[in-house]
Amino acid sequence: RRAILVTLARLHEEAGEAQAAEGCWSAAAQIAPDVDSWEALARGARRAERRVAAADALSKAIGEAADPAEKERLTLEAANDLAEGGELEQAEAMLSGIAASAPEPTAALLSLERVYRAIAARTAPPEAVVQGKLADVLRRLASLTRDPARRTGLSVEAARTLSSGIGRDTEAA
Repeated sequence: RRAILVTLARLHEEAGEAQAAEGCWSAAAQIAPDVDSWEALARGARRAERRVAAADALSKAIGEAADPAEKERLTLEAANDLAEGGELEQAEAMLSGIAASAPEPTAALLSLERVYRAIAARTAPPEAVVQGKLADVLRRLASLTRDPARRTGLSVEAARTLSSGIGRDTEAA
C-alpha cells in the first residue's frame, strides 16, 4: 500500500496537484516513516508557503535519518524554514547546536547571522544580548574564512556591531 501511495504522490507532484501529493506523502509517512517522505512533505509545505509546517516535517525526517551529515543537513534546512516562518528563537536554538558541534559550521553561522539580524530588527534599539551574539557569530565567521579581506571586514563589522548597532543594517539606514 505504501509503494502505491508513493507512486501516486509522485504522479500528483508531476501533475502539479500539490494538495493531493501532500495527502499521499502524509499517508505514506504514517505507514512507514522515512526521510524521503518527510522531505517530500516539507517541499510541499514550502511550495504552499507554510514554512513552520515544512520545519515540522523536516524535524521528523531528522528522527529517521541515520547518517550524522544527513541529520545536520536536515536540521539546517528545518532551522532555515523556522526562520522564514518567523520562529526565530526556535531557529536560533537549532542553528546554535549545529554551529557548536559541526565539523564545518559555516552554513549554520551564516544562517545564525541572518536570524540575529532579524531578531535585532524586531526591537529598536536592538538588545545588547542579540548584538553580542551577532558579534560572536561574525568573529567565528572571520576565523573560518581564508580570505584576508573578508576576515578583516567581518572583524570590523563585529566590532562595529558591539559599539554602534547592527553592522550592515546600521550602515544602510
